[in-house]
Amino acid sequence: VQDGETVFVSTLGYPGNAEVNNVAHLIELADGDVRWAADLGGRQGLGIETSAAIDGPQVHLPAYPDMVTVDRDDGSRRWDRPGTTFVSTSQGVWLDGGSHLALLDAVTGEVVREVDSPVDLAGQLADLGDGRLGVVGRTEFAVLDANGEVDVLDTLPSEHSGRARWD
Repeated sequence: VQDGETVFVSTLGYPGNAEVNNVAHLIELADGDVRWAADLGGRQGLGIETSAAIDGPQVHLPAYPDMVTVDRDDGSRRWDRPGTTFVSTSQGVWLDGGSHLALLDAVTGEVVREVDSPVDLAGQLADLGDGRLGVVGRTEFAVLDANGEVDVLDTLPSEHSGRARWD
């Protein structure tokens, strides 16, 4: 939710239960008006826990198997990238690419920087402020500093489900 708007992302629960694929709607909370609907395509189910992010003039959306960025005003597609775990930060958008993390320009989607992922199977990326990025895996977590260098790397007390969120 930002500036009185929210994004609702819906998906097929099973093949054939809806006429369209994954869809996102920007909704005005004050009156419930739907400003736009964007067809995200994608496969059955989102399969991820990343939330949509309203980020200035654009909205970043989980659209399994990709991250899709649309225009905030009309929902038109601006760019997309493979990957579904992402977080919007003041530096740009960090996207998990499997064995690496990419910092993307939020407006263009161009890669600003890539670093090796400090954890296996990242399940969540978190904006920790001051340019720091949290990376949570099934058995460990890391904190990257503003330059993308590992500041903290530690083991979690026990393996957690891929659906767990650490806030």
